[in-house]
Amino acid sequence: MVNPRVQKFIEKTLDLFDRAITPRRWPVSMRRTYVITFPISSLLLGIVTILVMSTVLVAAITCFLLATILGFFEYVRELWSAEDKP
Repeated sequence: MVNPRVQKFIEKTLDLFDRAITPRRWPVSMRRTYVITFPISSLLLGIVTILVMSTVLVAAITCFLLATILGFFEYVRELWSAEDKP
């Protein structure tokens, strides 16, 4: 069971959010659902965005390192083949 003071605080906070971010014509139950799910969906969207961006960053770094290593090996191979020629 929740403390009555805490329950009252939660209700007042939800009412404040109701008035701040939801249209007046929505039913109260719909407004409450929106107030609770909106921050959760925003948080999930942020997490997904960070995961996608970090994956793209890792792929870019991997491609850069691979190109650098392959370019270095190509350079060394050209140097060795140049030494063999008179």
